[in-house]
Formats: sequence, structure tokens, C-alpha cells
Amino acid sequence: MPTLWSKINIRDHPPYERALEYAKRTKTTPLSVHINLIKHFSDPSNLDYALDRTLEIISPEVHRVTSLVVEVPFQAGLLRILHAFFRFRRSPPLERLQVMSYEYFNIGIDSETPTDRIFPQGQLLGNIRHLDLDNVDISWNRVRFRNLYSLRVANLGGPTLLAMHHVCAIIGACPRLESLILENLSPSDEIDVLEQINPVPIALPYLRTLQFKQVHVDGFMFRILNARNLVHLTLHELESDGHNEHLPRFIQGLQSARTIRSRVVVSETKLEYLQISKCRFNLDSVEQLIVSSPNLRELYIDSMDCVTDTLFSSLFVSKPVEKGACKKLEILRIVDCQNLTSAEVLKRVVSSRRGKKRDSGVKELERLDVKSCPVSNESKTKKWFERNVVDLCWVT
Repeated sequence: MPTLWSKINIRDHPPYERALEYAKRTKTTPLSVHINLIKHFSDPSNLDYALDRTLEIISPEVHRVTSLVVEVPFQAGLLRILHAFFRFRRSPPLERLQVMSYEYFNIGIDSETPTDRIFPQGQLLGNIRHLDLDNVDISWNRVRFRNLYSLRVANLGGPTLLAMHHVCAIIGACPRLESLILENLSPSDEIDVLEQINPVPIALPYLRTLQFKQVHVDGFMFRILNARNLVHLTLHELESDGHNEHLPRFIQGLQSARTIRSRVVVSETKLEYLQISKCRFNLDSVEQLIVSSPNLRELYIDSMDCVTDTLFSSLFVSKPVEKGACKKLEILRIVDCQNLTSAEVLKRVVSSRRGKKRDSGVKELERLDVKSCPVSNESKTKKWFERNVVDLCWVT
């Protein structure tokens, strides 16, 4: 059947004839194409030949390629491949586009071909649902991905720092986002300048997954996002102290009012998954984020010095579990938190949730991971947790 050959891989030592034959055999079947020419980063002499053969295979088939992954070492190669797809007035059927370049590339600014010829008009990009750009940038104020569901933008920094209005343009160009990953981005704006900006909030009502990883914006992103339907949140290596100041505004942008019997009772987030790792948050910030998220089912805390026995006692032990934080919590992962030392506090977290009536809404802890924390590793301690937790990983 043609679908057997619908995935075409063109790699460092590509069997061009085989890929060409696959393309012919698929006839009218939608194609998934993966082009990897990274080898030529250290051996650019054969890059033109590799590009010529690659384009010979895919150019006649762009009208039926629905997924395209491109990994190239240099700007010129990337430009040639993208131009093959976007040279027509009619948009290709691409639903997924993933592009990675070893050499920083800004389509439409650093190249001789303007953005308008690569991406002719915003409305022609309506087929793209998933976009992944790694060390590749575009002129976001010239395009609009009206039906984009997932976006990852990574590794824009160093000599190519982003201005914050550029970051806002990235988000504003994709109003229907359901998943947003910003990774290793650095702003060009000075911190004191950022503090003086009064940004206009950006609403992402469909956003369900958000990941900030090494996004050095000193809390600016916390001030502009409204995502009241967010379910999965990952905050990783946010090392600026400014995040603590602006975190309350961020939490407010995630909250929606919950009503009972037509009366507003409380504002809370819809978060079910929360990961906080290697962030320079203080204890109050972490506690506020967790307390405002009573629907959490999984909590993952990694390398956080502010996480202490006192914090866990305050969150999970000091109040009846029905009135405490995270009564729906089923998975708790704690890694490399050097100020968490008490096995007794963790025992109370587990035991306080056991044997509760079903209508109480309290969930038993089904999985507990404790790794690289200075908690007692005595045999009897570990055995207690093995008896009371279905799925246990205890490596201290």
C-alpha cells in the first residue's frame, strides 16, 4: 500500500534513489518528509549537491507534504528548502513544520529573500497546526498563524537577542494556541527598561500547555499572559529575582472564578500538572502557586532550595486534607531539594490522604518519587512508604 512509503527520510548519507522511488510509489498519499543535512556543518563541500538532490525529490511533491522536518547547518540551505514550499501563491497543505539550523537564521531580515516571498500572506498559513523553530526566527509582525495549535520557539539569544515587543509579537501572532514552549530566549531590553513598560495583556483562552525554560525576561512574561484554561505548566531555570515580584500577576492571569449556587466562591487555576525546577523562587511564591491550584494531580519539584519541611507541613499537614492544598494530588515527585529533610512530614502527607470517603474529593497518593534529598534512608522508613504508596521511587 502507498502508506508504507509515505514517510521519506533524507539524512546525512541519504539513499536518494530510494527516497525518490518512495515518493513515486505513494502516488497521491499525503507525505511526511524529514530532511537532515547536519553532517554538512563540518563538511560543507557537498551541501549544494545534497540540496540539489533533496529538492529534486521533494519539489514535485510539495502539494501533498503534510509534515516537514528540516535540520540544516546553514542559512542558504534552509532558505532553498522553505522557498520550494512557499514559492506559490497557494498555501501548501503543511500541518506540521519543524525547522532547526546550526547557524542563526532570521527569515526576511538576514536573507536576500524577503519574508513576504517565503510566507506570502498571513491567511495563507492557515493549514499549519504545529510549528517548531530552533535557532530560526521569522518576522512575526508580518505573519499570522490563525489556526496554529502548538508552537515551540527555542535558542534565540547570544548575539541575536530578542526585544520584548518581539516576544509579544510571537505570541500575538498565534491566538488559538493550545501549547506554547519558549526555551532559552534572552531579551535585549535592559531590566530597568522592562520595569517601566506597562504591557497590554495577551489572552490565550485555548492554551492548555505552557513551558518556560531558561526564558530570561525578568518576570515580563508573567505580566502579560492571561491563560485561564491552562492545565499543564512547566517553569524551568527561571533564575531572575524579578519573577517573585510578578508571580502574583501571573497567577491572577491563570485564575478563573468558581461558582457554587450562583455565588462566586473563589478564584483558582485549572492546573492539573505543575513542574517547578531550578527556579530562583522564594518560599512564598512557590506556596502561592500551589495553593492557588487545588486541581493539581501531579506536582514535580526539582532543585528548589526554598522547598523545606516547613513548606510541606504548611501545604499538606497543618490543615485537614479536605481544606488543604491539592486534595486531588495523585503523583508527587521531589528531586534534589536539599532543605527537605523530614521523612515524618512526608509520612503525614501520605497518611493524611488515605481512607477518605469518595465524596470528599480527596485522592490517595499513588506515586511518590523522592530522589537526592537528605531524607532518612533507613530501611524501616523506606519499608513504611513501600507499604503505603502503590508506586514508590526512593533514592536519597
